Amino acid sequence: MPLESLTERASNGGPILLDNEEVKHTEPHTSLFFNREVPEGSGTLYITTERVVWLDEEEHDRGFAFDYPFILLHAVSRDISHFAKPCIYCQLDMEAEPDLQEDEAVAISEAYFVPDNSETLQAIFDAMSECATLHPDPEEDDAGEAFYDQDAVAEGARQEAVLRHLENVIITDHNGSHNEAFEDASNDEDTDDVEAMDASTQ
Repeated sequence: MPLESLTERASNGGPILLDNEEVKHTEPHTSLFFNREVPEGSGTLYITTERVVWLDEEEHDRGFAFDYPFILLHAVSRDISHFAKPCIYCQLDMEAEPDLQEDEAVAISEAYFVPDNSETLQAIFDAMSECATLHPDPEEDDAGEAFYDQDAVAEGARQEAVLRHLENVIITDHNGSHNEAFEDASNDEDTDDVEAMDASTQ
């Protein structure tokens, strides 16, 4: 199941592991939020070779398990303008059908894991990245990695904004013909090259 409610746990208080499943990282005192504004409480986060599991610390019959293909991307986020605390951000597959209880059946597009100790964010991220590579999406072999650090996410967003801007700008050279090189520019260096090309034609 892409996202499953868990009502049972092992005798040691952790998740009931699947065949050949191993826990790679355990992070206690980690809050879970769905869709940014929906708090699920504080629990223990388990990064395993098969799933990302969160178990509530107070309600021992409550938890969630995320299959890796259900997590489209994950990233370390320390930008408090995006979320109130440093966290692991996960974008979820809206087309998948989660196996949730009736009172939990809401449209879930994002998950935020917020450990009390933010110094462990990189270790959580690294464990998720390692385990995610064990579950490639066969339909997206050429899509690239689905996990990023904060700098990669920010740079990708910047480049996407530049491309959106360029799509709305029509540039012509001095002969009135369309300048295709500028249309394909994705960063400031490409723009500088085209400006220099135009200057040389004067």
